[in-house]
Amino acid sequence: MTAMVGNNIELIILIMGTLTILIHIYMKRSMDLNMTHNMDMKSDMTFGWMVNLLNFIKNIHKIIDKKPDFDLRQLNFITILNYYIDVNSEFENVSYLEICFVLESNVQNEKLDVLIKFTNVSSLEVKGFGGGYNQILGFEIIDYGRDGWEKAKRYFINDYENSTLKFYCESVEILSVD
Repeated sequence: MTAMVGNNIELIILIMGTLTILIHIYMKRSMDLNMTHNMDMKSDMTFGWMVNLLNFIKNIHKIIDKKPDFDLRQLNFITILNYYIDVNSEFENVSYLEICFVLESNVQNEKLDVLIKFTNVSSLEVKGFGGGYNQILGFEIIDYGRDGWEKAKRYFINDYENSTLKFYCESVEILSVD
């Protein structure tokens, strides 16, 4: 009887592992098909599929208009980091973080300053800043909204290489691209 229970547990573990792999493959294929679909369905060559992937960023067109092949990983340096608390349209105190990133491209040493505003910032961590060189090696924005996270922690902003900068926020907005 004990051997039979042991075999059943091993079988259950094997099935769970196989299901996990199949779910991962399905999700990867769905993402690939969705990206391909978005690329095929784009109505304007200026915006392309990247806008569809980053459409949660308010005013993303300000970057895409100037740099159609924009990728978050091109935000390499930080020149301004401004944290403040202000009153929003509903008369609530809300924290804001404005960051000016330098967007670098391999094309003719092209550089753009991208000012991004993050609203309702929480759990802000900044490490290793100072001097004249504040580099970000792997910038990412993760959307937890679909996972049912609370509104204030919808987006997780992170330097995934060095954890130089990380925080949660409610919304992301491009203020300017120069």
